[in-house]
Amino acid sequence: MTILSRLLRYRWTLSLLLLLVLPFTLRGALHAWRSNANDVLDWLPDNFEATEQLGYFVGLFGSDELLMISWEGCTLDDPRIAALRAEICAPAASASGEVVYYREVFTGPAILDAFRGPPLEMSSHDALQRMAGWIVSADGNTTCLIALVSEAGTMNRHAAVAHVFAAADRVAGLSSQAIHVAGPTIEGVAVDEASQSGLLALNLASFAICLAIMVVCLGSLRAALLVFLIALFNEQLSMALVHYTGCHLDSILLLTANLTFVVTVSIGIHLVNYYRDAMITGNLEDAVARACRAAWTPTFLATLTTALGLVSLTVSRIRPITRFGAYSAASISIGMLVVIVYVALHFQIWPLRRWNAAIQPDKPAEPGPAKRRLVALLTAFQWPILLTAFAVLMGGGLGTLRLRTSVGLNDLLPSRSRVIQDYAWLEDHIGPLVPVEVLIEMPRGDDRQLLAQFRTIRAAHEALQAVDPRDAVISSATFAPEPPRSGGFRQVAQAAVFRKRLMSSQDQLRELGYLTVDSETNYWRITLRTSSSRRSDYGALLAALRRTVVETVHVEGMVAPDRIIVCGGVPLIFQAQQQLLKDLIISYVLSFALIAIALMLVFRSVACGALCIIPNILPSAMVFGLMGWIDMPVELGTILTASAALGISVDDALHFITWFQRRISVGGSAAEAVSFAYRRCALAMIQTTLICSLGLVVFALSPFAPIARFGMCMFVLLLIALLGNLIVLPAILLSPLGRPFLPKPQATRACIFQEDKT
Repeated sequence: MTILSRLLRYRWTLSLLLLLVLPFTLRGALHAWRSNANDVLDWLPDNFEATEQLGYFVGLFGSDELLMISWEGCTLDDPRIAALRAEICAPAASASGEVVYYREVFTGPAILDAFRGPPLEMSSHDALQRMAGWIVSADGNTTCLIALVSEAGTMNRHAAVAHVFAAADRVAGLSSQAIHVAGPTIEGVAVDEASQSGLLALNLASFAICLAIMVVCLGSLRAALLVFLIALFNEQLSMALVHYTGCHLDSILLLTANLTFVVTVSIGIHLVNYYRDAMITGNLEDAVARACRAAWTPTFLATLTTALGLVSLTVSRIRPITRFGAYSAASISIGMLVVIVYVALHFQIWPLRRWNAAIQPDKPAEPGPAKRRLVALLTAFQWPILLTAFAVLMGGGLGTLRLRTSVGLNDLLPSRSRVIQDYAWLEDHIGPLVPVEVLIEMPRGDDRQLLAQFRTIRAAHEALQAVDPRDAVISSATFAPEPPRSGGFRQVAQAAVFRKRLMSSQDQLRELGYLTVDSETNYWRITLRTSSSRRSDYGALLAALRRTVVETVHVEGMVAPDRIIVCGGVPLIFQAQQQLLKDLIISYVLSFALIAIALMLVFRSVACGALCIIPNILPSAMVFGLMGWIDMPVELGTILTASAALGISVDDALHFITWFQRRISVGGSAAEAVSFAYRRCALAMIQTTLICSLGLVVFALSPFAPIARFGMCMFVLLLIALLGNLIVLPAILLSPLGRPFLPKPQATRACIFQEDKT
């Protein structure tokens, strides 16, 4: 701690530095808060197969972002449809001038007229059959508008969605509350709003809980406010770090600030406790130096294990998880240094003299009768406790083999949210909404080849519809007449007429977005819309779709495609779900390995490192094992907790073993050493666990599901970890398994930490 002692000589320079950095920190945090943006389909990396294929598809056909809009009583003869379409298509005023947020708006009546007019000239019955499931309900009683988002709309989704609701308010007999809206564009907006909704109130509740616990734990309002304000600065610093490194906040990265706050509060409490102990047991003049010397090693190790747990999340290929792990590890590490420097600086300038009023000799207090009785119980039941812990580990491990993951919209927003209810209403009244895109590439040729290709697409269309009649299928065949059958002279003449008509209608098919061409290739598009309720069965659906298309297009006599691609929202969600489970396993194993290696180096013993971490993997085994057994899906917020909680909870195990070894090193039995460890650090373990767990559990009230589940899971994991470190770990130390922690005869005075901790 020589460096810190030298730094504290420049106390006023450090104070001025903080004042200079503060405005930039607040500015960066504000910009980061305003930058919060979420596009669920952008959460996967660019080199993901599903992402690459979707990008290729978008390059050919443009963005598939759209909004589906309807309301009660939206029938084909409703005059409000045309009025709303006109309002949506109208330019909107913005700071940079007029902006058109939607490049086209299709309506049920307009599509029906197109089917009944030339060249199709279909009957109303046949036209409604082709429209059913994607723009008109199966019974024909309800229709909708489909608004295709422009480039300006994708750049400002919030404004584009607000424009639709404002347009509804301007239509007579309609309102923004009456319409039901769904589509990829509103999904990102809904996630943004849900992740920030009520977050200020939840933060204030977290602040109040942490401050109240600190006042009780420290017995000093000034010390509690000091730690609180420094932790608050660290929270803002974590968001500023996001802004100044060129990143933007997302709904998961928002949790970095909250985690940084509670962890640095915990560090601050430990440091103030060291300072109070130094004031009580020694001179006022060197109390800060002695407190920092005593605090440095355990604080550094605690921060290291926490950071290692978070760094392990960076192996994830899900972008929000990677960013959360990296920024949280960096923020907590920087926050630890800020806490040590500025808590020490404050007490160097303004010492808490009342803690030095009655100097007491530095001798360990003997444990009370309650602690001795607890140790006696643990000694008597050490093997039942250890066998139970082993059984829980085995049962939890088997449960984790049954884990499944989910990253759909229903896993991000509560069922009561408007967008979820709108999705349900539109699926009930119009048809399924979750898209799957099938891209079939065929070589360009003359009109005969074009007709053969069209027949192939039509056959694939019909085959896909047969996979599940409840799904809606849209393709070029939807907007073209039925091709003539092969046969005699009359059919040949009809085919010639049809080929010419098909050649002339290519421009119309390109405008509709179901055919695009280049100098060598025709790109045919088939869109299938399935229900969001099938999200647990997406893998089987995709396999069935691909198999159906491949088998259909290779039927004898049809043109073989150069390439078949299945892409869109469903493949992305399915691949993300698979990746999420891989990330959970890899990140937790990596976190376990990194922390175990660090502990082995600290204790200079492989056995000690392994035994120390066992009580801290119990929480994950219990929680995630139970989720597997009861078939509860793991989503984005939950996956963050396993590695983070492991890193945080190992801190308590380090402190407990430290005091156990200190007592053993000066003589005493294992039972006496466990009693001594209870006396010296059990209260501090409880305090810091309460701060971290209660400071995070308030976020379980968030309307954004990942934040809510993160808060609840962290609360449960940390409380179970506390019980593991206060019951299972002492049972290990009291049993023959604890022998590696006993000092060697030639080094009986060796211990990890050389100073007391309260």
